[in-house]
Amino acid sequence: MNKKIRLFLSITIIGSVFLTACVNKENKSTSSTTTISYESQVLKEKPGIKDDFYTNINYDYLKNTKIPTGESSNGVFDDLDRKTKVDLKKIIEDLNKNYDNLKENSDEKKIVDLYNLLKDTKKRDELGLKPIEDTLKQIKNAKSIPDINKFILDNMNKGYFVFSIPTVTQNLQNSSINSLFIGVNSSLGIEKNYFEGSDDFSKKVQKAYKEYLKELFVNIGYSEDEAKKKAENTYNIEKEITSSTLSPEEKMNISNMNNVVSINELLKITSNMNYGEILKSKKFENVESVTIPELKALKKINSLFVDKNVEVLKDLIEVNVLKQNSQLLTKKIQSAYEKYNSIYTGITETKTDDEIAFELTNMTLSMPLGKLYVEKYFDQKSKSDVQNITKEILDTYKKRVKNVDWMTSETKQKALKKLDNLNMKIGYPDKWKDYSDVTVKPYSKGGTATSAMESIVNKQLNENNDKIGKTPDKDEWGMAPQVINAYYDPTKNEIVFTAAILQAPFYSENQSREKNLGGIGSVIGHEISHSLDVMGSQFDENGNLSNWWKEEDLTKFQNKVKQAADIYSKIEVVDGYKINGEISTGEIMADLGGMTVAIDIAKKENLDTKKVFESYALSNAHVSTKESIISNLTDEHPPEKYRVNNIINLIDQFYVDYDIKENDKMYVKPEDRLKVW
Repeated sequence: MNKKIRLFLSITIIGSVFLTACVNKENKSTSSTTTISYESQVLKEKPGIKDDFYTNINYDYLKNTKIPTGESSNGVFDDLDRKTKVDLKKIIEDLNKNYDNLKENSDEKKIVDLYNLLKDTKKRDELGLKPIEDTLKQIKNAKSIPDINKFILDNMNKGYFVFSIPTVTQNLQNSSINSLFIGVNSSLGIEKNYFEGSDDFSKKVQKAYKEYLKELFVNIGYSEDEAKKKAENTYNIEKEITSSTLSPEEKMNISNMNNVVSINELLKITSNMNYGEILKSKKFENVESVTIPELKALKKINSLFVDKNVEVLKDLIEVNVLKQNSQLLTKKIQSAYEKYNSIYTGITETKTDDEIAFELTNMTLSMPLGKLYVEKYFDQKSKSDVQNITKEILDTYKKRVKNVDWMTSETKQKALKKLDNLNMKIGYPDKWKDYSDVTVKPYSKGGTATSAMESIVNKQLNENNDKIGKTPDKDEWGMAPQVINAYYDPTKNEIVFTAAILQAPFYSENQSREKNLGGIGSVIGHEISHSLDVMGSQFDENGNLSNWWKEEDLTKFQNKVKQAADIYSKIEVVDGYKINGEISTGEIMADLGGMTVAIDIAKKENLDTKKVFESYALSNAHVSTKESIISNLTDEHPPEKYRVNNIINLIDQFYVDYDIKENDKMYVKPEDRLKVW
């Protein structure tokens, strides 16, 4: 999970908030390995395969794998990510060498120009705060709530959504139309559990965050005492706003976020925030209703827009402008960010300027760069092969649904209808987005990293605004093809597998069938399972929020969800820190579904199921810093060890293959083995 403060909030806000990915790890460095992992420090002798399957299979990897400079973890996903990034860097290097021949306003030239803007830290230091001086000046000159509202209105298209943002996405109850949503900035400060936590790690994060805020204020000219006071005020107001947001557990029930109000009601809720002018500026004045996922938080923000809070609101806006530009301005501001980030992650050394520039380029111009990656490196044959594997896994999944004994025929038919309607996207988009309206100028022509990022954000916002009232584009992707990942989107009822994940060790036409089943097979089954997990089950076959369950079946399903949560909530991964089973149930049930189907296919084909189990364990090999393990417990994905051990010991074939008996640590009583599909 990426704990880093978002560079530009719009980059993440505009995408669907309901995507469920198979992994959620930070991008990795290609630097030399220097950090000893937590796993290596606590690992003793090699355990027996019947006591700790994951560690037994991956023992040498866990013992000997170090963590690259500037990173908090390392693993098989990361090995593949590094390989892919070598390919991507080669693309940029080749473009740079051929720079004089690149067409003006081409995607290729924009990629190179952005990369060079970002990596030239000498020029960034020379410019100092100049790229944002007009923005900071407008904040400083604000004397009233109307002035603050004017700042928000004037700067929204640059990406400065400190409090909330109107955005367009698919209507939750009518998937045939795009509707208006009002999103609340979920990146304010630190995560809710850390604001509220009293454990040692939360206290450590709170202290580090306050220090980070203070350093940012010092960097824009305030004295130490002024900066400390402003940091404290900012921290307190952020905590007050965050306390009103939904918890991760509450967000699992989509109905909690489906708060539809009329525009007149919205204007009453935001009576202090000038939302009428905001909607008018976005050409949303004729919209009749809006969905507010964080209704309570928006009301809280509005209550803070009063004259007595003008100065603290200015502080909050000022520091958030700096945070959103933390890797675009001076090295000093960037270093403050890296120092704070190290508390979350345990990172002791930072990446090179080139590494950071590449990663930001890959993040912000991901689709144009992804298009070049697909053209040069993607094997088209693997796309058709994986399509066939996906169809086979889906057919096997349907058979399992038909055969479950806890669900009535009526609900089964609706579940099967949803699987029949499941859309599959593999490799890359059929059509690519147009970036011709993005402006990225080199320093020699008056450009800056900040102006380039603002232009990219503006393009995204305009593109998003134009969707209002239209039919959702079913061809649109929520992830770039060079990302090592896959996802399920319940609002579109679709599964997506990127080009980059269709490589060894997950998939290769040259590796065994068993290895492919334990790799990409389990990933495909995982994503299909999300369509019927705790979140996916709330949407119908067309992506509408709808309860299609008979009451008795839903009760039984919820009992299985609770069983999954109970299994994982007991697991202590670091002294005093346990997995949050309640928020992890979707991933738990998806992992179980993915491996169950992979084993089914292996058995049907008389393959060696032991090799499938071992392939699954090998593809999940992963090491981290202690801090990273703790901070990732706020994520819905449990640590890899438990995604292996506590999944395969629920599958009966595992007991047959490895002769697991009651006195073995991997043993779970038959009546306690979770069975869903």
